Amino acid sequence: MKRLLCLTFLSLLATTAFAQFETATVLGTLKDSSGAVIIGGKVTLENVKTGVAAVAQTNDAGNFDFVNVQVGTYRVKAEASGFKTSVTEDFTVAVSARQRA
Repeated sequence: MKRLLCLTFLSLLATTAFAQFETATVLGTLKDSSGAVIIGGKVTLENVKTGVAAVAQTNDAGNFDFVNVQVGTYRVKAEASGFKTSVTEDFTVAVSARQRA
């Protein structure tokens, strides 16, 4: 039986880039159902409207981050060997916001 992944992330640490573009950072920690971090998990951030996706891998602390994320509606999918895939509900990335999902 596959174990469950718990996807915890904090999105929208808003930043303004030098080129006058408003962007944000989406970050979080990938853990299993017992709370242990998942190292080397695959995390995908997908823009729901455009279908454009970025992929990151969790580090030694189970953390991942996506920088320079454009404003829009996104979902995050997490995958790791031996676990079921976990997908967040859609969430909005907006400049000057701090959101925990």
